[in-house]
Amino acid sequence: MNIIKRILQDKISERIEPNKAVLLFGARRVGKTVLIRELIKEFKGQSMLLNGEDYDTIALLNERSISNYRHLLEGIDLLAIDEAQNIPEIGSKLKLIVDEVEGIKVIASGSSSFDLLNKAASPFCKAFCPDARAPLRRASSGQKCRPDTRGSAAPWPWSAP
Repeated sequence: MNIIKRILQDKISERIEPNKAVLLFGARRVGKTVLIRELIKEFKGQSMLLNGEDYDTIALLNERSISNYRHLLEGIDLLAIDEAQNIPEIGSKLKLIVDEVEGIKVIASGSSSFDLLNKAASPFCKAFCPDARAPLRRASSGQKCRPDTRGSAAPWPWSAP
């Protein structure tokens, strides 16, 4: 299959930093999983892709302890979690990972039909959010965003780190 490189792919790549999480939002079937796989393909370093709909993934991340996450992510430079909204307490787990696993880079994705931003958003995240007119459009520069009740992106009340 031929993949057309999205402009957003480069913007997300530029924002992936050690001990930060990038949250990728979009409506169902807009290509978030394909985009994550392309980001992983281009990434120079060891990566791990998990799927939040998989019970094994949920079990791996279930024990919220520093030792568990350090052991799980030993030798991993980039952790990518697709369908992250399905993982209980994902926000606390992502925060513990980026705070305690030295140098880890994290990408988490999910559909705009859930509340991942409320579950995971905090100052350690950089959010890329949907707009009803342009799926996978990044929010205003330097701002977080959240889906509003009409399904378009709206700035989050605090600025990105």
